[in-house]
Amino acid sequence: MSETLKHDKNTSEEQDLKEAVHSFEQSHVIIGQRVEKSEENPHGFKHVFSVPPDKPAVLFFGGTGTEVDKGSDKSANGYLSHLETYLKKSGIEKILKEQTNTTDIKKALGLYSIIYDFGKTIDGGISCEKDLARGTLFAKHKQIWSPVRFKIINNKIYRFLFDDEREFREMQNKEYAKSGSSFRYSLVADVEDINPETLKPNYIDELFNNVFLSRICDENGKKLPIEEACKRVRNVTVCAHCHGAYTFLKIEEKMQQKMMEVGYSNEERAKIQSQLLCVALSPDAPLGVSKSTMISFISSFDIRLIGIYNYNNFKEEIKEMTRVRKEKIEPSYFPGKKGEFFLIHKIYDSSDWLDGADGEHNLLNSSQSEPMSEDGKILFEFAANAITNGIKSSLEKTPLPSIEELVCGQSEKDKSLFQTFKKNGEELWAKMKKNITASLSARYKQKTY
Repeated sequence: MSETLKHDKNTSEEQDLKEAVHSFEQSHVIIGQRVEKSEENPHGFKHVFSVPPDKPAVLFFGGTGTEVDKGSDKSANGYLSHLETYLKKSGIEKILKEQTNTTDIKKALGLYSIIYDFGKTIDGGISCEKDLARGTLFAKHKQIWSPVRFKIINNKIYRFLFDDEREFREMQNKEYAKSGSSFRYSLVADVEDINPETLKPNYIDELFNNVFLSRICDENGKKLPIEEACKRVRNVTVCAHCHGAYTFLKIEEKMQQKMMEVGYSNEERAKIQSQLLCVALSPDAPLGVSKSTMISFISSFDIRLIGIYNYNNFKEEIKEMTRVRKEKIEPSYFPGKKGEFFLIHKIYDSSDWLDGADGEHNLLNSSQSEPMSEDGKILFEFAANAITNGIKSSLEKTPLPSIEELVCGQSEKDKSLFQTFKKNGEELWAKMKKNITASLSARYKQKTY
C-alpha cells in the first residue's frame, strides 16, 4: 500500500470532516496468470507484474467480485476457467494446433485476469466509489436519445429520471420546480467533494503502465512504428464482465491520451486502437462509445443492468417490455453508435424477474443447473467465437476482422443467424424509439416526474 494521502487545508470542523473522508489509500490492481496448480499456486493462479506484448494473450477484466479479501485469486481464476471451457467449445484447440503445434491453451497463450483493490478511506469507506465512478463515465458519454442518468453540470453531478440538459435548464425557472413539487433530477455530489480515487483511480494507471504502455511506446517512451504498435496491441484480447467494461474504457482513455502525447496522428491512433478487441459480457458501462473494437453481449433479464441501474431510456423501455408488457425480446444486434451489442430475451428458460435472475448477469457461470435457452446458446456461441477469432488473428499476425467475421467465422449457419439478429435489431430499435418518444412526451406534458 502507498502512504495515506491527505489534503492540505484544515480550517474548520467541516473541513476536518471532509479531510477525514478524503484521507485515503490509493487503489491498486493485481495481475494473475492461469497456471497448473501446485503447492506454490494452490488455485492455479500466479501473480505477475505484466503481460508480455510479444506473445498472444487473453486478459480478463472481471467484475467487482474479483476484489481483494473476497477470495480474489479463486474468483479471478474462475473467470479464466469458465473462459477456457467456452474457448474449447468454439474450436480454439484446432486453431492452436495449426498455429503453435500444441493444444494446451495455457502453454500456447497467456491467460490473465485482474484483482481489484479499491483502497480504503481513514473512516473505513472505499477510496474508489465504484458505482459513482461508473456513473460519471455514463455522464461523460451521452447515450443514444440522451438518456444518461448522471450528468455533470457546473462541477456538480446530478441524477436524472430522464436526461435532457435543455429541458433541465428550462425547468430551473418553472413554477412547479420552485414550489418544491416532485422533480426529475437530484444532486448527487460536488465534483470537488468526490474522492480523487473515484474520478481518477490509481489502479487504472497501474494496469495501463504495466500492460498497455509497452504496446504503444518503446523502452524510451517514444512512439513505435505504426505496424509494430498494431501488432503489439493485437496481441492482447480483452474480455470484460460488468465493472470490467468500465475498466476497459478507462484504459482506452489512457491509451488515447498517451498516443497523443508521444505524437501519433489521428489516423494512426484510430488504426492502433481499432486493433484492440474487447468482448464485454453484461457490461456496466456506456455502449457504442469505444474507439476500440468492443462487442457486448446482454440479456434483457439481467436485473443488474436492466432492472436496477437504469442509466438510460433504452434500458427503461426494455424493462417495460419484459416486466410490464410481458413481451419477448427477439435476439437482436445493435451496431456502431447504437451500442455494438447483441441482446437476447433471457439466457435461462427458468429465469424470472421475481427471483432476481442473477444468473442472467453472470454470463460465464457454466455451473448454472437450469437448461439454457436456444437464444442463450447462440449468445454464448457468438461471444466465444469473437474471442476465439480475435486470438486467431493474434496468432496469424493479421488485422482484426469485421464484427460479423469475429462472431461467425466461416460458419454459414452463424452468418445467417447474424443477419437475423441484425434485422431484429433494426425493427426493435425503431419500435423502442417510437415508444420512448411517446412516453417522454406524455410524462413531460403531464408533469409526472
